[in-house]
Amino acid sequence: MTGTNEQRIVENGHEFVTGASVGFRPGSVLHDKHVCKSCGVVRRLDGMNGQCKGKVRVTVRTPQR
Repeated sequence: MTGTNEQRIVENGHEFVTGASVGFRPGSVLHDKHVCKSCGVVRRLDGMNGQCKGKVRVTVRTPQR
């Protein structure tokens, strides 16, 4: 899926790529944005994102009683 003209930006531990390169379709708001390949955060235009927290982990929550 990665194109030859993909713009890659590295800042504060984040590796930002375009949303299109990670599979967001043209109808998605994230298609033209820069997102971190590891944590999924969207890049701020001023470049002031915090440190990358690493790979995203998703788990199923157990019901609270």
